[in-house]
Amino acid sequence: MQSILLGFTFNVMFFLVGQNKEKSTEPQSIEGQLRAERIKTLYHELFYNVSYFNLVAIMSIITATGLLLPTMEVPYFLQHVGFFQSYLHWLSNSTVPTVIGTIFHDSLMFVFYLLACEVVFSIARVIGRTSFYFERKMGGVPPLDC
Repeated sequence: MQSILLGFTFNVMFFLVGQNKEKSTEPQSIEGQLRAERIKTLYHELFYNVSYFNLVAIMSIITATGLLLPTMEVPYFLQHVGFFQSYLHWLSNSTVPTVIGTIFHDSLMFVFYLLACEVVFSIARVIGRTSFYFERKMGGVPPLDC
């Protein structure tokens, strides 16, 4: 799901970056100048919100991929080599690798859930800002009183 949302936000970002700037002539009225300034500010806020979401979503996908990686095991043909034999003996008699693996896995799960929550909140901000930006850009919403 995050990769689909990531694709959506990349489309928004490419739209924002590739969008032609408004006409170089300044608006005639003060209200027109204020409206253009608000849209410009909203444009920059939307761009940074999308950039932040992309960063958080990519980190979340990398963390989820890291959780899917299998544990490292010594191949069968190396199990009879002296060093690996002593290493395997230590692994079977010690609880340290299990404890370290559990702590690492649980820490990674905690980071993943934090990132997943942040992805939900930041995509909500991006969608809200995108809708508001296009409504303002198209002029369908009355101006805000400042």
